[in-house]
Amino acid sequence: MLTHKTRIQVTVQLILIQKH
Repeated sequence: MLTHKTRIQVTVQLILIQKH
């Protein structure tokens, strides 16, 4: 189950990767 909080964490990780 992907909770709303989990989806936010994944989105944040993707953004951090793009910044690098």
